Amino acid sequence: MIVAIIPARGGSKRIPKKNIKPFAGVPLMAYAINAAIQAELFDDIIVSTDSEEIAAIAKKYGASAPFLRPACLSDDHTPTAAVLKHTIHWLQAAGKKIEAFCCVYPNPFISPSNLKSAYRVMKRNKASGVIPVTTFTSPVLRALKMTHGKNLEFLFPDYASCRSQDLPGIVHDVGQFYWWDCKAFLAFKHPTLEKRVPYLIPRYLAQDLDTPEDWETAQRLFNAIIKDGKVPESVFQKKEKRILIRCDVSVKTGFGHLRRCMALARELLTQGTFILFLCRCESAEDFQELNSLGTEIEPLPWSVSPESDALKIIDLCRIYSIDTVIVDHYRADRSYQEMLYSNGIKWLQFDGCKREKLYCDFVLNPSFAASDCDYNCRIDPEKTKCLIGPEFAFLREEFRKWKGKVPFKPVVNTILFSFGGGDDRGATRFCLEATCELDPAIKRLVLVSSYNPNLDDLVKFSKTYSRLNIDIRINEREIAKSIAMADIGLISGGTTLLEAAAMGLPSLIIQIADNQSLNARACEKKGAGVDLGDIQSLTPETIMVQLKKLIKNKPLRQGMAKKGPELVDGYGVKRVAQVLLNQ
Repeated sequence: MIVAIIPARGGSKRIPKKNIKPFAGVPLMAYAINAAIQAELFDDIIVSTDSEEIAAIAKKYGASAPFLRPACLSDDHTPTAAVLKHTIHWLQAAGKKIEAFCCVYPNPFISPSNLKSAYRVMKRNKASGVIPVTTFTSPVLRALKMTHGKNLEFLFPDYASCRSQDLPGIVHDVGQFYWWDCKAFLAFKHPTLEKRVPYLIPRYLAQDLDTPEDWETAQRLFNAIIKDGKVPESVFQKKEKRILIRCDVSVKTGFGHLRRCMALARELLTQGTFILFLCRCESAEDFQELNSLGTEIEPLPWSVSPESDALKIIDLCRIYSIDTVIVDHYRADRSYQEMLYSNGIKWLQFDGCKREKLYCDFVLNPSFAASDCDYNCRIDPEKTKCLIGPEFAFLREEFRKWKGKVPFKPVVNTILFSFGGGDDRGATRFCLEATCELDPAIKRLVLVSSYNPNLDDLVKFSKTYSRLNIDIRINEREIAKSIAMADIGLISGGTTLLEAAAMGLPSLIIQIADNQSLNARACEKKGAGVDLGDIQSLTPETIMVQLKKLIKNKPLRQGMAKKGPELVDGYGVKRVAQVLLNQ
């Protein structure tokens, strides 16, 4: 079993009755009990005390106090280790087998998510224990000492001339909690750091409570933090899931990642989840659309290194008490994942069958090709849950509203041209030009964003070929409605393909990026589209031949219109949200 042990004696001197003294209206000890309960890790939460009053309050807030600690373990000089051993021996005498335990001190800044993450750090690193640490407010190696009350000397003269940025990183013990492997703890005769790993906590959440001055500082800090909204997991606030979404946004890579992550965010927000977006972007304009969600947004420069990227995630998880991270970008290689894993981060990772080692807790692949991918590369197949296949595709609610409402059209009057929300690699112009000889009465419905670097060229083309019925829609808000208007699609093989399939749109698929090839081929194999291959290998003649063939082949189009919605039912975002919220 795993237990939390909360030392809380009754004879504190510097702050009388400190452990049950009201802090922001709640007994101090209640914060530790509440954090342990919300962590949902512990088989028992035991308060070790010599005070009947403290024991009664402990039980009131949900802990157990099965014994009163003997007086010989309750004075000012008793080390915490002796108190912990007493509790463990008591449990063992009662026939309990202790696998691990956490010593949790009464402190208002303890976060349930930090308790959970620190436990994962211990298990994943196969450590004997975990020590929460934080950085010093000033370089400790530049410390001064006063002599005779009036003179100053460097405490560490060897570092007197060093710049602060050149000094080695030094941390100190936070003293909020300690995780221990029980067997390792009982084997150590003296305090040791052997096989114990650090867990970094933001400095503003590391406040001692030893003196009246500490208490006043803690109250001011606590009030400021609660007002800022960064520590929601207090005794008197409702617990909420907290999720960080890390995705890339740029004109070059397209906006598919952002669109699907926003769809997930909208679903989670309806269920009271806190959402923080961490976006690597080339300019602030790249994620303007995010502002409509009203979530918190942290930008990352496009040039940020993968290591700094991962460290930022770890830092924000500590600051915002994040439960789960969503990783949706192409830089999560082995070293990136190892950093998240060894720091106790729980995360869901989008994967496109890259055959990398997978350290994540959830792997998500909504591609048509997902079932063909080998996910034996998971380092812990029993614990890493696979969410694979188009039934997990993230589509906005507007697509669900159209489900079953788009009839099959035997005659082709409108063709959709859609190649994502960023750089279309010239595909839209290429396909429009290839279809110039097609009946000019057929409407060419073009969906394009203002971020497309070829937009001016497209507008110019439509004016030059004014005889053709070209309708260019820039930054179209109702994409599902536009797809419903079309009878055939000339589209790319990413998120757009999943959207078109959900709407039952028979489509010719053109790969405009390497990562679209598996999805496009599998879509054709499953009967929901026709893959024309990579745009670099296509000629205008090929596109025209394939388009005419599809227009004439009514049974093929009818089959695609039926198969697409069967494969992509539009409820993927709800399925994934349910997994994240009920884990």
